[in-house]
Amino acid sequence: MSTLHRKMLPSTRQISALAGLAVTALLAVEPGQAFGQNAQTDASASARAGAVVHAQKMRRLFPDIGGETQATPPVIPQLEIDRDPSGAIATFQPRGSTLTLNNAFFQDLGTNGRNCLTCHQPDKGWSISAANAQERFDANSNDPLFRLVDGATCPSDDVSTHRKKRKAYSLLLERGLIRIGLPMPSDGPEFQITDVNDPYGCNTNPTTGLTGSSAGTVSVYRRPLPATNLGFLNTVMWDGREPSLFSQAKDATLGHAQAAVAPTAEQVQQIVTFEGCMQAADPELCAETARRHRIMRSHAGEPAQGCWLISACRNTTTICRSIAKPRSSRATA
Repeated sequence: MSTLHRKMLPSTRQISALAGLAVTALLAVEPGQAFGQNAQTDASASARAGAVVHAQKMRRLFPDIGGETQATPPVIPQLEIDRDPSGAIATFQPRGSTLTLNNAFFQDLGTNGRNCLTCHQPDKGWSISAANAQERFDANSNDPLFRLVDGATCPSDDVSTHRKKRKAYSLLLERGLIRIGLPMPSDGPEFQITDVNDPYGCNTNPTTGLTGSSAGTVSVYRRPLPATNLGFLNTVMWDGREPSLFSQAKDATLGHAQAAVAPTAEQVQQIVTFEGCMQAADPELCAETARRHRIMRSHAGEPAQGCWLISACRNTTTICRSIAKPRSSRATA
């Protein structure tokens, strides 16, 4: 993966998210702020907007040729149990099963055949894995997971043959990583990039990457976060650049799905409601589910309303045991 060397510049300004380069740093905020981070900085807002602009630019410069739309089951059951190498994994919807036809989480709102399910699959903990990516590539290399905008090591990669596709999507296939293009902070940055180890030629190409030591776009690579148990989050996204799930749903649709227009407020609400947050007017209700889960730990009944659970191990011991017995002493999460 690309290695960036930064030179810090003297400044007293604090950039809370430093969304340009803080790839895996989680911000230490109170749980109540998980979906309503009021201290979002101009740098964070600029990073979000810049990432969308970059994705849209890449769509115009490097369009995907061919490709298919995401296959979606008609129903996501209330309780789904799937085998995995160490036993089984289960996902539970406290509010009951979900019909996918009229739910924006499962709709193609973009231009590249993707929906949220493309990178958030129930049998993979509502994320993806390298093994899952490999299976999907072997079955169909035109699967919507494999799109130049972020599935490839760089949008400019050559995917004209099957062999070249495998090379272009190597990080996704081998490590389950998606590329994110983030702009360098333009308003008084506290650092410069002085050296780049760029085996994929994305950060050093001025069309797709940096245009100087403190300008252009930086490509970083990370695995999609699980779209579940969101009440336990302290921040949204690896670097905390999103102020809420509502903002994240909008930006993901414009960026990863490369939508020509932003999703409507109703569509955003459907996505976030499915993820476990009930009301757009008060996104901090999502974080409140963490408190309700702590209360529910002493009970063996249903998990708290409004939050997904992976394997339900913390809350429903009987489910864990029944899932794990065939091959393992524990359920996987």
